[in-house]
Amino acid sequence: MSIFLSFYAFIAIGIAEGGLGVLIPSIGETYNLNSANITLLFLSQVTGYIFAALASSILSSRIGLARMLLLASMSLTFALIIYAFSPYWWLMVAAGSLLGLGIGFIDAGINSYIANQQSQADLMGLLHGFYGIGALLGPAIATTLLAVKLPWRGVYLVFANEYPLQLYQQPLVLLQV
Repeated sequence: MSIFLSFYAFIAIGIAEGGLGVLIPSIGETYNLNSANITLLFLSQVTGYIFAALASSILSSRIGLARMLLLASMSLTFALIIYAFSPYWWLMVAAGSLLGLGIGFIDAGINSYIANQQSQADLMGLLHGFYGIGALLGPAIATTLLAVKLPWRGVYLVFANEYPLQLYQQPLVLLQV
């Protein structure tokens, strides 16, 4: 069960990251942005991810892997909800750091979990393949939703709804380990 949820989590983070490119024109139009301004969203996401990469081992050793993954899923979901409802560009940029933080902690946490399971360590490449599937699906899902006249904010609500399964199941499964 935990391996299935790990694959699901990597598909979900791939979708969330991959969908942004398709949504950039709509986001730019909503906030009246130029290319330089839009770059701030990417920078904020990367900043959150880097912080998570540097802090994940400390955080997981203090609160445990399951709790770290729960916080990561909550951070990711909350960021996507902020994306969907943010009336201000600066708030969306700030939420980008939360998104990167959530993705970074999920990435580091699940990688650590699988690497520490000696019988399943060979699944690491497959895990990252599932991220690739998500990154491939993200633009396709976003494009399809935009084509049926769902606003870009609605696309982020759809993306946010991918996480409830992961949010509650992954940490519960890991707590049993």
